[in-house]
Amino acid sequence: MSWICDLSDGRKACLYTDRNRILFYTFPGRNGGVPAVIKDDHESGMSAFLYYGTIYFTYINTEKELIFDGIGGGEEINLGKAQDIKAGPDLAEAAGNIFLFSMRRGDENEPARIEALDPYGTGRPILVTEGKEISGYRLVQSGNSVIVLTFCGNEIEEEIIWREGRFRGVSVRKERVEKEQLEKDCSLLRRKMQEQEREQRTRLEMEQYRNSELEKTLEKYREEIMYAKQKYDELAGFAGRLQEAVKQWREKYMEEI
Repeated sequence: MSWICDLSDGRKACLYTDRNRILFYTFPGRNGGVPAVIKDDHESGMSAFLYYGTIYFTYINTEKELIFDGIGGGEEINLGKAQDIKAGPDLAEAAGNIFLFSMRRGDENEPARIEALDPYGTGRPILVTEGKEISGYRLVQSGNSVIVLTFCGNEIEEEIIWREGRFRGVSVRKERVEKEQLEKDCSLLRRKMQEQEREQRTRLEMEQYRNSELEKTLEKYREEIMYAKQKYDELAGFAGRLQEAVKQWREKYMEEI
């Protein structure tokens, strides 16, 4: 575990761990290039932060205690037991203060708590967020504020930013789930509308087909009626001629009889 920063005099500083030791080295090196042993009780979780020319760092020591210190920045501060720290600690700046972040969980049945602590403050941690599904977090320094991204597995669960003296969160996963549900609802609505359009188009085509068949039937009936009328007119004319012929025959032959 190591951390490198640029110093104001143009050199680079490196803070790194070697077994239980935390070592500090600057390069180009001074004093023959020998690293200085800063701590010899390191257990896990080192994080460092350059703030106004001072390198601050935090770690968990072999006594399972959370330690905060600065190179040339005063005495070491013991921030208490750290057995329940599952991720971190990490350092970041927010509104002119240094905050120490960590994720704590008592056991698997308890919700994970992401806390922020001002090492120079009252010593009482600020609850950033909590939840049983939180699996980890990441810090993003944004100017003089900090953004905390919480994770559920590999997906971002929540985005939290320090603003106006407190942490304000937005549930990214909730918005994503709501967006996905909205997209599903829109897709379902589109499918229903498409099905309704197909049904209406099918009904319209069937209606047009029925109207076409009806028109054909009516045209057939019209032709049959016209044909019947024509035959009727022909028969009526033949009957009239026959009656005239019979009349003439009677007039001619009945007189002779």
